[in-house]
Amino acid sequence: MDFRFSADEEAFRQEVRDFIKKEVPPDFRGADVDCQYEEEAREDIREFAEHMRKKLAAKGWLGMGWPKKYGGREAPFMYDYILAEELNYHKVPGRDLYGVSIVGPTILRLGTEEQKIKYLGEITRGEVVWSEGMSEPGAGSDLASMKTRAELKGDEWVINGEKIWSSGAHVADRYLLFVKTNFEVPPNKGITCFIVDLKKTKGITMQTIQHMDGLYAFNSVWFDDARVPKDAVFGGEGNGFKVILETLNFERPFSGLVCVYATGVVDQLVQYCKETKRHGRPLIEDRVIRQKLADCAVLLEVGRMMAYNVVWKQSKNLPTPKESTMIKLYGIQATKKVYDTAMQILGLYGQLDEDSKWAPLRGEIKYLYMRAIGLLSAGGTLEIMRNTLATVGLGMPRG
Repeated sequence: MDFRFSADEEAFRQEVRDFIKKEVPPDFRGADVDCQYEEEAREDIREFAEHMRKKLAAKGWLGMGWPKKYGGREAPFMYDYILAEELNYHKVPGRDLYGVSIVGPTILRLGTEEQKIKYLGEITRGEVVWSEGMSEPGAGSDLASMKTRAELKGDEWVINGEKIWSSGAHVADRYLLFVKTNFEVPPNKGITCFIVDLKKTKGITMQTIQHMDGLYAFNSVWFDDARVPKDAVFGGEGNGFKVILETLNFERPFSGLVCVYATGVVDQLVQYCKETKRHGRPLIEDRVIRQKLADCAVLLEVGRMMAYNVVWKQSKNLPTPKESTMIKLYGIQATKKVYDTAMQILGLYGQLDEDSKWAPLRGEIKYLYMRAIGLLSAGGTLEIMRNTLATVGLGMPRG
């Protein structure tokens, strides 16, 4: 097995780095690209992200692996991940995690020809941003118990209900919405997925929700007789659970990107420890700190290799339910360990906000430390991940 990238892949990585150096101002503070919460919650970051999205689209780097007739370049699958890695490491927003990495690939696999032409083209041109509507106040890990419903009346579906934890819905253009359309069949058989235009559809109201890290990026979304056209159905009526599984299959591998982002933080920590003295000695000479940083490096490198495994399998159209779940479970726990370690090394300085002149690493550690706790539940709790691994990975019966 050859773990090296090809010469073409390395050349593309350098091209991306040159692009970042040219297009990103030296004083740009950076953003949490691995989750894009800051892009969704902060107007200054969002404006820069929109600017960069147009730049990425002009390079043909959004959905670059998709067929040319849908706006892609038919580039190797790994190129897209290399791009995502470099943007994450250098904290450059604009790629739209949901549209490019999750919704787009799902549309490519399950959409009609008309949907592929319309929606994939929008993504590759950098014209839209996506969000998802899965969880409800009473249906999080158990999505089959959702209550939001849609009824077909003439040529329109009428939607009523509530979604919660919809990341970035308040600034998104398109919404992948999952609702019940049939309550007479088993719970997972009566779900249908819709593509909703959030800018034009009436009967939708939202309220942002504050994270424990202080950002307002999640949303409650209410539907009050919201009407969408009959052809807004995606994946076929009653096939929504299949669409859910497909989106999760694409979403979870990119949990490997949290390890890439954290690698950049560890590199900054190492530099900080080289430059900062306590009791007259650089922190990097402290044996405990050196060991903690070494442990972090090992954790993140393992996560990186796990992610490459998933990306390679997906490039070969191989199923990855086990591997995708593994990297989600591992990546979230590994990065929490990294940010816990960062807080321990920085001590009280780690609790300072970015507006303090005394805050190291631009005051990011406090935010990442708090965010890591929430990520233990985002996109499926650790318990759900372990249950999934037990069934699809180890062949054990459902508990």
